[in-house]
Amino acid sequence: MKIYPVPADETVRVRRAAALARNRKLLGIFSVVFAISAVLCLIATLVTVVVVELGKKTESQITLLWILTGAFAAGAVIFAALGFFLSRAMQSAYAAELDYRERLNGENSFFVGDGTLATFEADALRIHAEGGGREDIRVPYAEMRFFSVCTRRLPKEKGERSVVMEVPVKYLAKKGKVRADDPPALIQADEKERLLECLQTHGLKLVGEEPPQENRKFTLRRKFIFPDRAARKRSLIGIAIGALLLAGGIGAAFWQTTVGAILGVFGLFLIGRSSVSFAGAKRALCFYDEGVYWRERARTDCVFLKWNEILSVSQTEKDGVSLLKFECAYGAYHFANAAGAPEYLKEIKPDLWKD
Repeated sequence: MKIYPVPADETVRVRRAAALARNRKLLGIFSVVFAISAVLCLIATLVTVVVVELGKKTESQITLLWILTGAFAAGAVIFAALGFFLSRAMQSAYAAELDYRERLNGENSFFVGDGTLATFEADALRIHAEGGGREDIRVPYAEMRFFSVCTRRLPKEKGERSVVMEVPVKYLAKKGKVRADDPPALIQADEKERLLECLQTHGLKLVGEEPPQENRKFTLRRKFIFPDRAARKRSLIGIAIGALLLAGGIGAAFWQTTVGAILGVFGLFLIGRSSVSFAGAKRALCFYDEGVYWRERARTDCVFLKWNEILSVSQTEKDGVSLLKFECAYGAYHFANAAGAPEYLKEIKPDLWKD
């Protein structure tokens, strides 16, 4: 992430913030444009291939179609690569923009939500809106805890590092709506060198694992699968519609080659996409030597917990569904239970199981 200095002049500060926002938005727009262009080129490639194979054509027509096929295929690869790199550049630009906006407020300020900053002061953490307009909340350090958390979406050592701050809920909830047994609230900020130095300066203890030195893969020992029947049913419907389009395209090709080719390509595309969706329509609870992994269809919903960050594991129930509760110092995770999973956990981690 690039660090932009904060100018002394207020006018220049505002201009630079606006420029960073424009840069991030342009990168995002172009990444989407290139991604769509890549998909269109891929479809055009399939269409030209089918057109080449259907109907009688002269040698010059066939040559032209193969040239178009190669051009569309090259365009798909180039646009996909450009879209990927611009998407990564947009993420980096957004991180730099957020860091700059934090430092506009102060070197000890950090985002803990959309438009919400946490500023470290002499003896308390001040939570406030970026542009003002809301009453500030001050939480004494003596009533807080700070955790170094690594959010892993894959069973690998490295992940997204953050600092989770535990705040008594009485400071964030409305008056009269706090109960004695309410758990503390958690707010999160990206773990960066400036934040770590700030914690050290204020003498605040950071609990959690140290950043890993290597990004090694973990060793799988046991897996429990949960098929998503509703998603698989939708995928089967997509496969059936794709098969009808393909059959209709083959029949239409005898009447009009271009129409038949387009229908056939869309049918093949739908069959392929639905087949991939059918294969991925499942969740999984996986046990590794290093921890437990909950895998969802969407990568952003996947979670890997290392054994050393899990305090206890217990069996619970919610809305009639059996769940496994993995309690960590900064909160609890609930994953679907499977026949044999509790017994396996008791076998490999008897010290963590809690009846």
